[in-house]
Amino acid sequence: MGNTLDITYSYFNHLHNYAIWTAARAAQRGFTTTKNIQAAINSTYLEKLLEGEISISDKEEFDRFHVTCCKQIMDKLKNLLRDNSYKVTYGRAAKIVNIYIKTAIVIPNPESNLSFIVHPPIDRILLSNIIKFKSFQFDTISWTQFTENDYFDVIRKQRERGYGEAIAFWKIEAYWSPSEDSE
Repeated sequence: MGNTLDITYSYFNHLHNYAIWTAARAAQRGFTTTKNIQAAINSTYLEKLLEGEISISDKEEFDRFHVTCCKQIMDKLKNLLRDNSYKVTYGRAAKIVNIYIKTAIVIPNPESNLSFIVHPPIDRILLSNIIKFKSFQFDTISWTQFTENDYFDVIRKQRERGYGEAIAFWKIEAYWSPSEDSE
């Protein structure tokens, strides 16, 4: 960058960049770099969703979008992390997607239809607190090792409790605490 102001830098560019950073910080511990996560996010349709070029109206459509984005992220990261590609899992990709969307869409628009159906970021803190307070039986595997089936089992169990249906999905984060040490 030179000494001139980039007048093409928009709010959406700003929000996209910040959402990349938050997703990277949430998912990268011992995994990969922000630069790699940025490349992976940029290989998806997430920015198009943020800019309103893609519209999602229901949970089934969102689930399909989620799977597509996670697979795009996994493919890109496996290519970038060749020797450590075993670390690339659906659980990690899902965390990247969910944090990006939470930052870019849910927080600025908490009452929108999309904010209602978007999955929350799944991590150890949320899972252990749900188990503790909701008799939720899914404590045998770390979120970082989730397969697509494991991940959607968690989502299905929470939908059975009304989240993402009668209750905005982001409200499940009442069971998450920033003061608890995360992975």
